[in-house]
Amino acid sequence: MLRSLVGSEMCIRDSLMALNDAASRTTADLTQYPVLPWVLSVYDEVHVELDNMVYFRDLSKPVGALTTQRREDVRSRYHEWLDDITPPFHFGTHYSTSAVVMYFLVRVQPFTQYSIAYQGGRLDVADRLFHSVQEAWISCSGASGRDVKELIPEFFSVPDFVANTNKVVLGSRRDGTVLDDVQLPPWACGSAERFVFINREALESDAVSASLHLWIDLIFGSKQRGEEAVDACNVFHHLTYEDGLERAMTHALEEEDRKAIVASVDNFGLTPKQLFKVAHPRRGVSLAPPRQDLFLAATTMLTKRPTTPAFPDTQCSGEPIVGLQEAEGMGPMLCASTTSYRTTRNKPGQHFVVDMSRSLVVNFRAKDQGMSVLPPIEALGLGHCTVFANSASGNFVFMGTSKGRIVVQSRATWAGRFAITNVLHLRYPSRINMLVTLPNGLLLASTQSNSYLVLWHVSKRGADRCFAVNVSMASIPDPTPVKVACRVPSCMNGFLVGKERSLYILTRSGEVVCGVHMDSAPQQLPNVSCIASMDFSNHSPINIACCGHIDGTLSFWSIVTYTAPNARSMYGLSFHSAISVDTSPIMAVHCDTGAGALSITVGCKSGSCYVLTVPQQAEGSYDA
Repeated sequence: MLRSLVGSEMCIRDSLMALNDAASRTTADLTQYPVLPWVLSVYDEVHVELDNMVYFRDLSKPVGALTTQRREDVRSRYHEWLDDITPPFHFGTHYSTSAVVMYFLVRVQPFTQYSIAYQGGRLDVADRLFHSVQEAWISCSGASGRDVKELIPEFFSVPDFVANTNKVVLGSRRDGTVLDDVQLPPWACGSAERFVFINREALESDAVSASLHLWIDLIFGSKQRGEEAVDACNVFHHLTYEDGLERAMTHALEEEDRKAIVASVDNFGLTPKQLFKVAHPRRGVSLAPPRQDLFLAATTMLTKRPTTPAFPDTQCSGEPIVGLQEAEGMGPMLCASTTSYRTTRNKPGQHFVVDMSRSLVVNFRAKDQGMSVLPPIEALGLGHCTVFANSASGNFVFMGTSKGRIVVQSRATWAGRFAITNVLHLRYPSRINMLVTLPNGLLLASTQSNSYLVLWHVSKRGADRCFAVNVSMASIPDPTPVKVACRVPSCMNGFLVGKERSLYILTRSGEVVCGVHMDSAPQQLPNVSCIASMDFSNHSPINIACCGHIDGTLSFWSIVTYTAPNARSMYGLSFHSAISVDTSPIMAVHCDTGAGALSITVGCKSGSCYVLTVPQQAEGSYDA
C-alpha cells in the first residue's frame, strides 16, 4: 500500500481512505470516523486557482495552529501546564469526534436523529450548527476560538450533505437568519455538486500532492506522538490516544469510572493509530502520462482475441450476451448474462431463468436445482414483464412491465423464497425499456415513451425516489428515450447515460452537465447499444467512456474535467476513436483497469465475446 501512496498509482482521496482504514477509522463508528484535511484556505472569493499555492492551506501544521498567534498560544499552554495529574496538551478538543461528524452531517439522516439524541432530545442551538463553509473554516483556522475540526470524506464525494433536502427544522440564529442549506463559497456558484467537485480537484492537485506527506506525519505518522508532536503543536488530551485510554481503563477501579472514560471519548475524540514511526516520504510525481492518456493513445492498436466467459448454463451458449461481470470465486474469468439466463455477482452458482413471453422467472442454483419460481405479476394487473434485472447478491429482482410499473421482489436469505415487496410507479407510466442495478441499492429506470430517467434507492425497508429527470439538452437534438446507463468513474460521482444518438453525464443529483451527439464524431457512428466507463485508480483530468454500437463498432470518448473559473460546465464529452469488433450489435462491455494490463471484454448479440488488450510494445509505457 505504501508504494501506491508514495507513487501516483492511486488517487489521493483513495490513498487517504486506505490510511484511515489501516488506522481502524470507519464510517460505521462516529468516534473513529475517517478524517481528511482542509485543503483550500479561500472560501470568500468568486474563483479559486488550483495551480496557485496562495489558495491552499499549509498542510505542515495542525489546523488548530495555522496562524502564528495560535501557535504561540498553544505552546504557552503546553509549557506552562500546572496540572500534576493530567499530562499537558496543546488542544483540549480534537480534530475528529462524533460531535464533528454530526456537526457536518446534521441535515442528513440518520445523523439528524443522532444529533437530536446527542443533545438530549433536541438539536443544538442554531448558532452552533453548521451553517456556512467559510464560517467553519474561520472557526477552525482563525486567530480566535478553540475549534480544530478537520474534514470528513463527504466533503469530497457526497454533495447531498450541504443541502437540507429533508427540510429539517434547524431554527434561527440570533441575527434572525433561518438555517436551511449550507452557505457555500462564492466559487461553488450555489451548486453543491460544484462545491464537492472543486474540493475533490483541489485534493488531487499538485499543490496538495507536494505537501500531503507532512499532514500524514501529523495524523498518522511520526509527528503524532513524542517530542516531534510537541514541536509541531500536535499534542491532544491523553485519553484520545489508544495507549492513554487503555491505561486509564486499567487503573479505573469502579465501573462508573470506566463508563465516564468511555463517555469522554465522545467529547475528546480518538487519535488514529500511529502507522508510521518515521517521516512519511513525499508523494512522487509520475514522469509518465496518466494511464488514461496512455490507453487513449493505444486504442487504435488494441489487439482482439475471442474468449469464452462463464455461462450460467451450457444451454445459453450462443444467446445474445447482455451483461459481463466479475464474480466471487471465479478468478479472472467473467460471468456472462444472456437474454434468458442472468447471473449473480456474489453467488455465481445461482442464476435466474427469464421467460419474457410468460413473465416467468425461476431461480436456479448449480446443477439445475430449482430454488423458487418468482410470483407472477401479470395476473395482478401490473402488465407483462418487459425487462428484468437483479442485484449483485441475487436477493433483489426487478421486473419492469408494459404498464410502467417496476415490481420489486426480494428474499431474506440467498436460499429463501421470493415475495413481492414493492411496486414502483413512474411519473409518466409507459412500457419500461431499461432497468440498471448499481451498487449501494441504486436502481435506474427509463420508459420508451419519453426521455425521463428515474433513480431509486431500494432496500429491505422500502424504496425512495432520488430523482426523475428529463435527459436532454437544447443543443443536442435527440428525442429518443434513454436506452442505457452506467456509473461514471468513481472520482466523478455521477452517471453516464446513452440514448440512440447521444451520450450525457449526469451528476449524483440528476443534473445534466454535458452531452454529445454521435454526429459530432468525424466518422459515421450508428445507434448506441451499450455503454461503460473505465474506472482508473489514479487521478487524471481525462477519463474514458466506451460506447458499443449496433454494427459491432466500439467507440471511445474522452470525459474532460474543467476546473478553470470561467468554465461553463464541470465536464465535457468528446469523441476520441473507434474500432470494429464484430458485425453484430455490442450488448455488453466490461473494463478491467487493475494494476495489470488494461483490457476490455465485449459481448455481442451474436453470442460472441472478445477481449481487447493493449499490445505489448505499448504496454511497456505503463511502467515508465
